[in-house]
Amino acid sequence: MLFSRAVLMLCTLAVTTYSEESGASRVEASKSRSLIASADDIPLNGSCAEDIKQFCPELLTIPKQSESTESNPTHRHLLVERVPWLGSETKNSNVRQRMLALKRNFTEFKKSYFQRARPAMKAGEFLSHFASSQNSRENGQNKGVKFLGGGMNMFGGGLQLPFFGGRTTAVFCLQRNIRRQRSSVAPDQQQVTGQCKTEVRSFMEQRAADVRRDKSLLGVCFQDITSHCNQTDLGNGRVLRCLKLHKSSLTGSCASAVTTRQMQSAEDVLLDAPLRVACTQDLSQECSHVGYGGGAKLSCLQAARPILTIKCRQELFRREVENSEDIRFNFRLSQTCAAEKQKFCEHEPLGRARAITCLQDNMKNEDFGIECKTELQKTLGHQAWDWRLDWRLRTLCHKDAHELCGSEVAAAANGTASEVRVETGVLECLKQRAGSVSEEGCSKHLQLRIAASMEDMRQDLPMLQACGQELRDHCQGVPSGEGRMQMCLESVKESLSKNCSGMLFRRSVLQSTNFKFKPRMARLCAVEKDKFCSKVPETGNEVAKCLQDHLQDPEMSTRCRQIVERDEVKSSGDIRLNPGLLAACQTDQQALCKDMLPGRGRVIKCLKDNRHMLNNPGCRIATTRMLTRAADNWKLDRPLAEACLEDVQKLCKNIPAGEGRVHECLRKVPQEVSPECQAAEARLEAQEAEDIRLKPMIMKVCSDAISTHCPNVHPGDSRVITCLQEKSTLPEFPSMCAKRMTALARRSALFVAFNPRVLRSCQQELEKQCPGMNATDVPGGVRCLLEGFQYSSLGCQSEVTRTVSISLNQYQHNGPLTKVCDADAVKFCGVDENSQMFVRPSSVKDCLLRSSGNITDACWKVVSLHLVSDRDDKIDRKGFRWNELKNRIKNANLSTEEHDEIAKRVFAEVATKLHTRNNGELSLEGLPVAVLLMIVGVICVGSGYFFYQRNQSKKTGKGYVVYDKS
Repeated sequence: MLFSRAVLMLCTLAVTTYSEESGASRVEASKSRSLIASADDIPLNGSCAEDIKQFCPELLTIPKQSESTESNPTHRHLLVERVPWLGSETKNSNVRQRMLALKRNFTEFKKSYFQRARPAMKAGEFLSHFASSQNSRENGQNKGVKFLGGGMNMFGGGLQLPFFGGRTTAVFCLQRNIRRQRSSVAPDQQQVTGQCKTEVRSFMEQRAADVRRDKSLLGVCFQDITSHCNQTDLGNGRVLRCLKLHKSSLTGSCASAVTTRQMQSAEDVLLDAPLRVACTQDLSQECSHVGYGGGAKLSCLQAARPILTIKCRQELFRREVENSEDIRFNFRLSQTCAAEKQKFCEHEPLGRARAITCLQDNMKNEDFGIECKTELQKTLGHQAWDWRLDWRLRTLCHKDAHELCGSEVAAAANGTASEVRVETGVLECLKQRAGSVSEEGCSKHLQLRIAASMEDMRQDLPMLQACGQELRDHCQGVPSGEGRMQMCLESVKESLSKNCSGMLFRRSVLQSTNFKFKPRMARLCAVEKDKFCSKVPETGNEVAKCLQDHLQDPEMSTRCRQIVERDEVKSSGDIRLNPGLLAACQTDQQALCKDMLPGRGRVIKCLKDNRHMLNNPGCRIATTRMLTRAADNWKLDRPLAEACLEDVQKLCKNIPAGEGRVHECLRKVPQEVSPECQAAEARLEAQEAEDIRLKPMIMKVCSDAISTHCPNVHPGDSRVITCLQEKSTLPEFPSMCAKRMTALARRSALFVAFNPRVLRSCQQELEKQCPGMNATDVPGGVRCLLEGFQYSSLGCQSEVTRTVSISLNQYQHNGPLTKVCDADAVKFCGVDENSQMFVRPSSVKDCLLRSSGNITDACWKVVSLHLVSDRDDKIDRKGFRWNELKNRIKNANLSTEEHDEIAKRVFAEVATKLHTRNNGELSLEGLPVAVLLMIVGVICVGSGYFFYQRNQSKKTGKGYVVYDKS
């Protein structure tokens, strides 16, 4: 009895398609039985009999009895080899009748089983039912008879499912030949008959629709189905879809089997049962003309997506999400890029979207095929529709997507890709929050996606939707790649719609956060980046800033220089395009410029104008850099560029930007410049006067002088400029730098707005004595302060005398402060307007000092003021400085006003004594000792006198009056 049951379980499949040999030879029948024994396969005596003989003759060969299973694995399906202990009995004439009886018994069992296994039956119920059926046949024993043909051990016992094993060798052989014939161009190529193709396709569709017909899949995935798909309904490919959803948790053999079936359905979408059922109507209406295989049906559905039914569109999207895992699931892409994959990604493991990522990384290679590149760009563009269509993004960014974009994820889960607004989708949300992504893998892949979309706008669906009309109107012939389409839109920015302009700006902000997001600059400046900025991080705007600092380097190519300048001009127009400045000045912007609308350089201008009130050191540094760059290139100051565009085109058309050349051109002809441009240039010049770093041409010609004469002077507050001006009279001072200092001295003496130290120290005096003269377009402010010198504070007097001293050292005819000495310079020194350029610096001043007894009073007022400001150590020791005089009378217990008054009187007395000298010689080293004693005496006597008068006034109750002897 046990033998009969074993024979039943082991041999039934060998005779399932057995039929009486009417008219067929015994040899041919034996070959047919050998082919289909223990296997899922099409009947060999059906529509494909002749095709099998022609294309798969090796399957009809009966191996010799001496051949072992291991030596000839191709024929492991043969019954004699799989059941060796039946080998001798097959010679008995009664075996055939016994096998026919077993076939009838098992046919009745299958009929009963399939009647009970209705489509609504769960997978777990089906497996349990069959296990119970087999156990009942063994009289309640849990131990089953092992079937060597394959199958999965159930519940850890010995029960095996006899019909779960086998190989569909005939079907696979015919499919291979059908595929080969489809791709062949030979006219005489023999074809598989149409009837056989239909039978093969029908067999594969039934196999894909019901897991009960896929014995090999059940054999390796039994435990996985039990664990993950126990409650899944049978039929319509539901169990296979369940296994796909849990693919990451499947055992290796089961995952491999599922992958094989996904590859088969990639070639023919009808092998995807849920999609075939949902799209039956759409396939008949829209794709009836499309042949089977080659991924043609799927491509047809994708092309007709807008007019598909909702159910079909949903299933199509589900299929595309599954296909994103492996390039082999995208039949057209895998076939088109087979050579590129072999060449560039040979050692790249399959699965997890690794092959697609590898191809994307090598897409710019010169040897990359055009057809593969086109198909790959099409696939990547389609992935921009929904984040779920990118397998790596979907898996690597799962956590960040739910944390940063929870509402977008929920919206995407409630609809298909065509029903969810892509602009507010998960991918767009992750792009805008790329800086907040925590997972490293997600961040890297997100950067790769953003860089690809910046290079090719076809991979940026929101941009295509927002700017579709503009692209058709203005950029019809612009080739894709290297961000050309975005550059085209930027060139016609004034003609863009509000929606397109807003989306374009969002992309510009995103570009500013990483050098990789600027594809054209990355390509044109690849050599310069490696040479100058190899150690600079690519995040933020650091690489661009590094390249900006090397714009004048002779080793920078012209094309790189042009693209860097263009990018810098773009970022200077809005603080949101400058991530470094935006981050550093966020607090100061809120405090100082909160009512300022961004755009057109307004916020940056506000920060520049309030630079003295900035609290964040990083913001001060970043703002100073913006000032420096604007002084170098007029285009980088957006308000100035807008005000001076026409003037530059008219007056400085042939002057190249950079190194402040255009600014100098405009300032040379102020009478020809428009008022708006003149005001903008004056504002910038006032800012430049504070820091020599804001004067690129002076920095260029005075770099040696700075390192030699002012090495320890910190920039800012006009300190370096003042130092150079005071040292410019030295014989070893560079002549080119001295000329620049002379020009600066003239401007700072004419306009107090360009003299930051006087402007800061004399703020109250300017408001009282010289109202309105601190403006950039009103000259004479310093001259006004000089006339009211005696009424100014000590700080203001000190800076005014410093300015006068510099003007005397760099004497020029018709100077703002020294023109009162022009006649004396001609009369006593022989220096006129024509000969002044040949005179050594400070020689005119020395000559006027030697002729102090003969020069006019107006000129002497200027020259004598110079004595107090002279910084020579001997002069300081002789007590000619205001602070020194003030310190000498501290012991007199006088008020501040009395201190200032005594100091003024002492200086007036000294000036009078010096002015009455008639010998014409005035040498600081040769000043008579008597004069020095007189100064000390005046200080001591004056202090004692006033101290005495004060005490007397306290006793008598009377005040006192100091009279001016003059």
